[in-house]
Amino acid sequence: MAEVSVIMPARNCEAFIGDAINSVLNQSFSDLELIIIDDQSEDSSRAIAEEIKDKRIKIVNGSLKGIASAKNQGLEIASGKFLMFCDADDLFMQNSVEKLISFLNQNSDIGAVCAQFNLMDYQGSTIVSLNQPDFRHEITDKLLEGNTLTHLCTFCVRSEFVKKIEGFRDFFVTAEDIDFQLRLAEVCKIVYIPIATYLYRLHNSSITHIQSSSRKEFYEKTARLFSEQRKLSGADELQLGRLPSIPIDGHDPSTDAKKTITRCVNW
Repeated sequence: MAEVSVIMPARNCEAFIGDAINSVLNQSFSDLELIIIDDQSEDSSRAIAEEIKDKRIKIVNGSLKGIASAKNQGLEIASGKFLMFCDADDLFMQNSVEKLISFLNQNSDIGAVCAQFNLMDYQGSTIVSLNQPDFRHEITDKLLEGNTLTHLCTFCVRSEFVKKIEGFRDFFVTAEDIDFQLRLAEVCKIVYIPIATYLYRLHNSSITHIQSSSRKEFYEKTARLFSEQRKLSGADELQLGRLPSIPIDGHDPSTDAKKTITRCVNW
């Protein structure tokens, strides 16, 4: 059993997955497992992952039912006391796992900690350091108001709270990370610390960017609407079995990856 389980969903990311895997395995905190969910990749992503010989890697066959489902497959076999996430086209920054784990070990009343992230280009060069808060503070109340501050992949969460909210919800084709953060704040205290732990890659072939902008907007708004419903009545439409109508794809995929950052930073 590893102390930390890192969940990495992957589909058709052969240009990046090797570096993503190594950014996790090369962390100073080594008591971890990396669970890669290969969601039926049609390129060499699976082969690249299999070529990296490390007993901490577990490769799972994805069911091609979406990003939320893939993450849940990873959660089902995760053994760690703590849970983290890394997208297959991004990178963990050096020593990030150790810093986040250390914080939680020193603060037993906190269920999750999150941090800053920087942007990098296709080649992996840092191009933007985001102007995020430079002070430690609790963000639970802000999340309960529907406001997200940072990327889910900067989070380190005690696994007991992920189990309590039953992971991700398959309804969310995108914005599953926003829905997850908002529900997580309902069951535990979440603190932000002002250190950069993650590099988010800007490119137009990721799962997020091939979604139409109208559909992304719908799911993001719905995640926040559901949060408000739970606050007012104790349950949202999805929990009550009433699925909202999903708009027909308008075939307007975003061509500007930078627009995606507003999904994470909505402070």
